[in-house]
Amino acid sequence: SSTAVTAAMANQAKAQPSLGGACAFATVVANATMFGRVLVVVGLLNLALMKRLAWSIGTMTGVALVAAVILWMKSSKRDANTDVTSDPSGELSLKNPFSLGPAIKFAAFFVVILFVAKVAKLYLGNQGIYLAALVSGLADVDAITLSIAGQVRDGQLLQTAGAIGITIAVVSNSVVKPGIAIYSGGWHYGKLVAFILMLSTGAGLAVLLAA
Repeated sequence: SSTAVTAAMANQAKAQPSLGGACAFATVVANATMFGRVLVVVGLLNLALMKRLAWSIGTMTGVALVAAVILWMKSSKRDANTDVTSDPSGELSLKNPFSLGPAIKFAAFFVVILFVAKVAKLYLGNQGIYLAALVSGLADVDAITLSIAGQVRDGQLLQTAGAIGITIAVVSNSVVKPGIAIYSGGWHYGKLVAFILMLSTGAGLAVLLAA
């Protein structure tokens, strides 16, 4: 989860300020991966919908990856001028990323979002889908993406509404992460992550509106 990575890296950056650049790099890469993953998931369920989203979300992915490369170069340059072996605080602690707990939680969350999205569509129409995407995106993008792409594929939702709904979820998720970064990681780390995520999301929205 890119949200979990954002929170974890924020805590790491606050505990070890010397690793702020590396933590920001990891956060941006995780979010670039999230953008790309949305396209892959949608493409597996509905290729036409993926093509509709390719330019906007693809732009978000591209901008985030360029920012990640710049962060990597700056971090590598700093490390080259620092003796990391003499500074224990410059070592990033790693943990096993594979765990059954998060997988079970995601499965439960997906079932809930699938139910909420269908009920929202039934009683509120497209506006219900947009609302569900907005709220769901605050915590996770994958579940609502799967639900919306599946509804478009099955003819329960128009492609345009599906594209808008998924975009709302992505933007919602990207907006909440700067708050996590600033609150948990401090202003110096958080403002960098916030600037990159807002730049990526803004560029993608500009492409979407211009299309």
